[in-house]
Amino acid sequence: MLISTIINTMPPFLRSRIARVESSPLGKRLAKGAFWSLLGALASRGLNMAAMMILARILGKNEFGEIGVIQSTMGMVQTLAGFGLGWAATKYVAEFRNSDPAKAGRIISFSNLAAIGTGGLMALIFFLAAPWLAANSLSAPQLSIPLQISSLILLFGTLVGTQNGILAGFESFRLLARIGVVSGIVSLPLIVGGAWIAGVEGAVWGLIAANLVNWVLNYRCLRAEAFRAGVLMSRKGCWQERALLWEFGLPTILGGTALNGATWIGTVMLVNRPGGYGEMGFYNAANQWFSALLFLPGVIGQAAIPVLSEQIGNRDHDRSKKVLVNSIKLNMVIIFPVAIIGSLCSPWIMTLYGKDFEAAWPTLVVTLIAAAITAVQSPAAQVLTSSGNMWKAAIMNVSWALSFIILSKLLLSWGSLGLGTARSVAYLVYSLWSIRFALKLIDRLKNQVMNEVNSEETCLEH
Repeated sequence: MLISTIINTMPPFLRSRIARVESSPLGKRLAKGAFWSLLGALASRGLNMAAMMILARILGKNEFGEIGVIQSTMGMVQTLAGFGLGWAATKYVAEFRNSDPAKAGRIISFSNLAAIGTGGLMALIFFLAAPWLAANSLSAPQLSIPLQISSLILLFGTLVGTQNGILAGFESFRLLARIGVVSGIVSLPLIVGGAWIAGVEGAVWGLIAANLVNWVLNYRCLRAEAFRAGVLMSRKGCWQERALLWEFGLPTILGGTALNGATWIGTVMLVNRPGGYGEMGFYNAANQWFSALLFLPGVIGQAAIPVLSEQIGNRDHDRSKKVLVNSIKLNMVIIFPVAIIGSLCSPWIMTLYGKDFEAAWPTLVVTLIAAAITAVQSPAAQVLTSSGNMWKAAIMNVSWALSFIILSKLLLSWGSLGLGTARSVAYLVYSLWSIRFALKLIDRLKNQVMNEVNSEETCLEH
């Protein structure tokens, strides 16, 4: 009903394009998932950005910079804690939920148990290491307790990420959208209220409470979706699915740690400069828009990965290539206008975080450029994930990380603008490489299938 209402309000040329998509079963399936993912993302990320704007006004640029450092540090360690379980669950649940429900159930159970183990272990290690990190790496001993408290974010964030991956494997995007809206509405007063009462430490407690709410909602919905799909989530025999930890876990850790680790190194270099936490406050404000814009391609990618996994598993490489090209076009249509409008309005947008932030509008411009470049590239990464080429993806991530660190070192005298520019240039090179590789990969897989068919026909003739 909602989709029909929105379509009827569109111009005729858009309605004709949508009609063409609806006439294709594959296109309709991808568009439906992307629509609900996009709707949920707009609501949840919009509410989160509103919370961050209010947070910046309450805390000021220096303490808001401290929040940014905490989030960057969490992002680096979260990759280790997550162990690639969310992406693995999306791929394998999509692949086996119809053809082998028992295997899908074992994968779900193993993924959830592994998330508790890896998330809990990394949370404990981070809790113990936080005082040293605060005093030595971040030059901010006052962040010791907030960092220790935020170890709970690692645990709940790992659980939520795995649950989201499983639900995406079921293609439950409408449900994920609803969860995103509810958790976003609940998160805003929790984060803002915590900051109002207890500053940086209170804001961290608010983030923990928001993650807890998200986990509870996901847990209830996941059980219902598995039951509806006829998938029994049994722990019996789930250990036999442990191979996914090595097939997806190790390369995901390597690639993700390279990305998030390089980002963290860049922020550490920035905050250790004179006035660094103020510059980090500017960078954190701009980075909210980077995360928001990339969240949209990310959730659209969640819609594409189950389709790609199924098509590649069925060796339908023509359709796989079509999904890749259409995903790139869809991301361009969505992200480019937002990036252009955001760049034109950047002084006003930065003022929303406080008057001290207005002068940092160039940082927002280069950040939006980086987001637009990354959005175009993201479908290529989804092809690598869907085809199981995680080690190749990891190598590409390591190359991005090295280029980002080198460029950051060269441009750091520009403060937050230098860090943002380094990210844009690094992503431009990375995008050109990964898209070319993804297209060649699909063609190579297609040629392999054709060669196998020809070999079989030759054998039959003899």
